Amino acid sequence: MNMDGLIKNIFSRYCLIGLFILGIVGLILNTLIFTRKTFRQNSCVHYFLASTIANYFVVFFILPSRIFSDGYDLDPGQYNLFYCKIRFYTYFTAKSLSSWFIVLACFDRKMSSSLNVHRRAFARPYISRWMIFITTCIVLIFYCHVLMFYEIDDTEECNGRLGFYRLFNDSFYLIGYSLLPPLLMLIFGIWTIVSTRRLRRIVPRVGRRITSLNNHDNALMLMLLVQVGLISITAVPHAVQKLYSTLTLYDRKDEHEPRRTDYQLRTQVPIVKLDENDRQLRTQNYQYRNL
Repeated sequence: MNMDGLIKNIFSRYCLIGLFILGIVGLILNTLIFTRKTFRQNSCVHYFLASTIANYFVVFFILPSRIFSDGYDLDPGQYNLFYCKIRFYTYFTAKSLSSWFIVLACFDRKMSSSLNVHRRAFARPYISRWMIFITTCIVLIFYCHVLMFYEIDDTEECNGRLGFYRLFNDSFYLIGYSLLPPLLMLIFGIWTIVSTRRLRRIVPRVGRRITSLNNHDNALMLMLLVQVGLISITAVPHAVQKLYSTLTLYDRKDEHEPRRTDYQLRTQVPIVKLDENDRQLRTQNYQYRNL
């Protein structure tokens, strides 16, 4: 076995198992915290709970499949077309839902800090439940193209159909998951900070009734900003590398280039999952500090 293969096996067998354990711990702690009676009337927490549920699919389905395929060469997706389609459909929908629920949480914090009473009405539990339902339906319907156009190629790899579809899929993954959600989170986060400072300046004149950002809300806001940075740092490189591989598929490369590209793709995917697990642990840490 060459050095690249040895590193890949060690990373896939041992590092991914560690990420799997961290993911389980983070998910359980988040579930215990976000289902507490104290947070049932907090609309922002509803989005965090929905994101946690989406990450259950990532940790308990996607991550084990990666461990078996990369670490032990046990990949049913190389010969079972149904598994191939379901695996990547789950992968794209779960990761997208997790990120877009955080975007909604950022937007919820912006609305809750608004001076306009009608905008503040958006930050209500029944509104958050409807937004979660609508977002889930949109994402599940949109990614149905994965069920139609993913196939097992000549190299026995489960991948999108060559040509326009693979370019479209990789481009949308870059924009719709790696670039747009962090950008919206950052915009809503900065907007919320500005609104909060403006709100605090006028509190003495209008009374304390308009103040909606307590210690829990500040903790949630800090959590959102941390997640923006983590998503940007970990998700963007993988999406760019994936798109680059598609764009240069037919270009002439040296004999080591395909191996390096494959190695980068296989190692960056777990790093993205490390970001998700780390976000789970950071979430419960901030919540414990502010209960």
